[in-house]
Amino acid sequence: HDEVGTGGAAANEGDLIGFHLQCGFASGESGGLRFLIGDVVDAVFSVSRHLAIDELAPFFRRDGSDYIRNVKEVLNVLKGYNVDLVSGHTHVIVNTDLRSSDSFFERNAGAVCASWWVSGSNYPGLLLCTDGTPGGYKAMTVKDNEIASWQYKGTGRPEDYRMRTYDRNEVLLDSRWVSKTTADRQQEFLSTVGEYSKKSTANEVLINAWDYDNDWTLTVTEDGRELPVTRLNNAKDPLYLVTYEAYQLNNGYSISYPCEETGHIFKVTASSPSSTLEITLTDPYGRKSIETMTRPKPFTPSEYQVRH
Repeated sequence: HDEVGTGGAAANEGDLIGFHLQCGFASGESGGLRFLIGDVVDAVFSVSRHLAIDELAPFFRRDGSDYIRNVKEVLNVLKGYNVDLVSGHTHVIVNTDLRSSDSFFERNAGAVCASWWVSGSNYPGLLLCTDGTPGGYKAMTVKDNEIASWQYKGTGRPEDYRMRTYDRNEVLLDSRWVSKTTADRQQEFLSTVGEYSKKSTANEVLINAWDYDNDWTLTVTEDGRELPVTRLNNAKDPLYLVTYEAYQLNNGYSISYPCEETGHIFKVTASSPSSTLEITLTDPYGRKSIETMTRPKPFTPSEYQVRH
């Protein structure tokens, strides 16, 4: 469908149409918006009701505010059409669901290079984005001119690798993680990690389910009893704090890509520090990721590295 932007649309009525927005639009310049309103509306919208758009920068931030300019104008142009937008640029995953109001779903889709390759260089087999998402890519499956499924695939990981679990009792990010740096930089690290700098005995388990949206389900059972699951709005991934920030400080490097707070970390509270939890994450297509979590679960980078 490369002809769409040139006035020679080869699509048939009802086809799923995919196209790329120019980078000028990402910076808010008028040229990209004129392109969208002119060529695409005339050549595409008269043919298709379902659009798949890829764009460098996202439309929205995690808090729902606009990441780029002209968002409201573009949503008005797209109103009445079923739009799936895939964006990058941020090196995190943020899913923005506006289907109820604008038939619009944005998937801000992590990054192949994760934290610009740095965490994976520090700890081979632990290539992490700044929100703890594994370095990887978003895959779209199309069947009969419809999007059949989406999947975020971590590089070097199996397809069902969609979450990472932490035994909070074992997560203690104190000055021992940064013992090779100065006292000032140790304090910088302790300020960054927040509550992780304190020993916990609350029997909490954290689950980073990076591609989660409102169509997913997460269930946790302990001895057959389902535990309440709480979604945390501003949590940091402790493994990224260790593999990137602690390593950088210990080796005299700057913190160029600090850990981002995210909304895709969840918490449950178990009844004891040694119970086994059954954790099941189910995506909108019925695909399940299951972990039988034996506790205590050690918190070390080697516990989470890719094993071939």
